[in-house]
Amino acid sequence: MSLRSRIGVAALALALTALGALAAPALAQPSVNSGFGPVIPRLENRPATLIETDGYVYGPGTGKTSPDLSITIQDNDWDAPATLYIYWHDRVTNDVVYVNTKLGLSEAEVDFFGDPGAPRRIIPADLKDFKIFGGGGALGPTPDGVPGTTGRYQFVLEIRDPNGASVVTRSNTLYNYVDGVELHSGDVTANERWSPDMAHFLDAPVYVQEQVRLSIDPGTVVIGSKNGQGTLVFERGARMDIVGKPIDPIIFTSELDAGERGPGDWGGLVVNGRAETNQGTSPPPEGEGDSGPFGGLDDNDSSGALSYARVEYAGIRFSTQNELNGIALQGVGKGTQIDHVQVHFNQDDGIEFFGGAVDAKYVLVTGAEDDSLDWTFGWRGNLQHFVAIQCGNSEQDNGIEADNFETDNTAEPIANPTIRNATWIGDADHLPDASDDGAVFRRGTKVSLHNGLFWRFTTEGIKIDGDVSMGWLNGNGITVADTILFGNDPDANVDFAALGGPILNSDPGFYNDPRGAVGCGVVPDITFANNHDAGSSGSGFFDSAPYIGGVDDDDPWIDDGWTSFADN
Repeated sequence: MSLRSRIGVAALALALTALGALAAPALAQPSVNSGFGPVIPRLENRPATLIETDGYVYGPGTGKTSPDLSITIQDNDWDAPATLYIYWHDRVTNDVVYVNTKLGLSEAEVDFFGDPGAPRRIIPADLKDFKIFGGGGALGPTPDGVPGTTGRYQFVLEIRDPNGASVVTRSNTLYNYVDGVELHSGDVTANERWSPDMAHFLDAPVYVQEQVRLSIDPGTVVIGSKNGQGTLVFERGARMDIVGKPIDPIIFTSELDAGERGPGDWGGLVVNGRAETNQGTSPPPEGEGDSGPFGGLDDNDSSGALSYARVEYAGIRFSTQNELNGIALQGVGKGTQIDHVQVHFNQDDGIEFFGGAVDAKYVLVTGAEDDSLDWTFGWRGNLQHFVAIQCGNSEQDNGIEADNFETDNTAEPIANPTIRNATWIGDADHLPDASDDGAVFRRGTKVSLHNGLFWRFTTEGIKIDGDVSMGWLNGNGITVADTILFGNDPDANVDFAALGGPILNSDPGFYNDPRGAVGCGVVPDITFANNHDAGSSGSGFFDSAPYIGGVDDDDPWIDDGWTSFADN
């Protein structure tokens, strides 16, 4: 940390400590929308921020009565004046109050240090896990103005321009105050609805049976037991109605507090469908981790909807051949809706497709200990707007590990997904746990991948492995085009021409390190210095997205408030 940063930390700590406890005014009238406004795009050296409470649920049965609040700021050598805003937001009523060192909780829109209408300009300093309030907090205990009543809330940290008008960078932390904790274990045998007014605890593996619908309302927090290996499994013919909102995602998480959570704390989410795999139907294949049979003959089968949902700190590894992924889609059909999902710090793969034909959009995988994206058993779906960021933890095998079928590479139906607009960020720094291949296509899989980006993987950016998969090159089944391969060692194990091209071996020009200097512990910035235009017209499932990578810098969907980048 620079001398300027150390001075900034000391000065801020001294200023906060001297202020004492906050006052508690009445709640303000609504002053923000339920969704966030834009962040200034395309900024060099953008500061990175993280704001965290010590948990997601408070209230009876949770062991917590009010949230502690901590922040992390990484200045990234940003030396221009800025202003700092921290506010509390009721996600239901839209009420807002601002945290201010002079006024306490203010009804007026005021920055952290200044006066209403006169924000105080600062130079952002590096702060790591600096506690604002709660036990040991610089501002004392959590103020009474933060309600202890049933509801859904968040704290937001923004660094704005010197006038406080435009947002330079933002992060938020969501939490609920609940009426109690509802335990779940065994089979769900009749339709159920889980509400955000309760915390829902998977005390053991939970199986939603055939013809049963489980509805989980927006904003609900579902917690997996570590000792009980809590897992949520939808059997063939069951229906999931797991549809959150950008400001009210459905969070599946660890039972441990922030700072203690880690990969493998619980089992994850498994969806079994009746779409075709290349494993046959008599008997059907069985999912790993005792997750049940899957597959069938109906590629249009629907298992329901999964949208604006986050699965974090999950993935039990029973053995090298028996593992639970963050999200396992097993024989899932194209009638199923999958969009806006994140898998965060999972012990095994982030998301894996076991056959089937399901499509997915807006998928984020961060900090997976094994592969970020995996498929096998003949998956033939579509995928668009995908981002994977690997973070120097454990094995970190590959950005993609793709098979048709291990013991019969030509088994039909042959795996053959179509992928457009995707980014894989490798980690070449954290030896011996650096990222391996950006993508390894092997064991007979086909693929059509357009508008992709593979950056800083330590072996190949793209690797074609095995005689059958090698035979799919040169337009015979494997095509990679309009794709950037850069900073990998080497970029590919085959000639670029064999992939179908065009392949761009050029620096993508990230404005900042996509992981930040503290790994996935701060919100990344993966926008480019230019748009890298490439052909990608919209048709059928696919949006028109004529740019390379998973995020358009004018529409950074990973920063809409429903994602998390906390490292524990």
